[in-house]
Amino acid sequence: MHLERTTLYIAVSAVVALGGLAILLAAPGNAVWMSISTSLIAAGLTSVAFAVIKFFDDRSALRSDRAVVVALEQVRDALRGDGRVFDRNPGAEVNSLIDNSVGRPVEVDVFGLSLAAFRRHAFSRLAAHGNATVRLLVQHPLAPHFALVCQQQGRDPAQITKEILEVIAAVVDSSDQMGNGTIEIRWFDQLPTATMARVGDTLYARPRFFNEGHHGRVFFERYERRDGAVFESYEEYFATAWACSSPAARNDIRAAQRRLAL
Repeated sequence: MHLERTTLYIAVSAVVALGGLAILLAAPGNAVWMSISTSLIAAGLTSVAFAVIKFFDDRSALRSDRAVVVALEQVRDALRGDGRVFDRNPGAEVNSLIDNSVGRPVEVDVFGLSLAAFRRHAFSRLAAHGNATVRLLVQHPLAPHFALVCQQQGRDPAQITKEILEVIAAVVDSSDQMGNGTIEIRWFDQLPTATMARVGDTLYARPRFFNEGHHGRVFFERYERRDGAVFESYEEYFATAWACSSPAARNDIRAAQRRLAL
């Protein structure tokens, strides 16, 4: 669009200069018309010179913008090719990490709204592993802003409450089946900004999207401990959230059940 406007400006400036030349040729002896014509010629030529410079600047900027876009696309494709960006939930990869760690201790940290999908697909694997230390963080269904969190993410508060209670019941059932491992769950009563799952030295994370429950276009990023600062930042994020969360007390569970029954 910038190039089109600059081209039009050059054309108009050239017309102004040619108009001045035409007046000069039509009235060569008239001092007034000569003054007008020379002014038009000077203004037109100056504008043309300026516009030509602007034209080449715009072309350079356009090439630079295109180069940035190409570079970003190359980075995106490289990340996808390296398996670092997923346009889906990486549940299969998380399950594979749990299965592949059998025979040695492993830490599993997971943080989400209800973790219903994680309960369905991973709990039996964690019990079979026999030596997994599992910490789960879900949203506190009795927190004052719980309904707002669900609304922002396009989720039904009643359904999420039901899923959270089901996950808590599954944790209680699984606690005696963990072998040498442990499983804990806490309620997070703050405003969340990320969803994540860590199995040992591999971590999957993504930001919480506005209205994400109404569209399927979410993505996860994979990080390894060797990646350094990014991995450590998410690990610290979970540790901080865990420290300021609380176990689901019996009274709170009953209160959530009563609210769900209303």
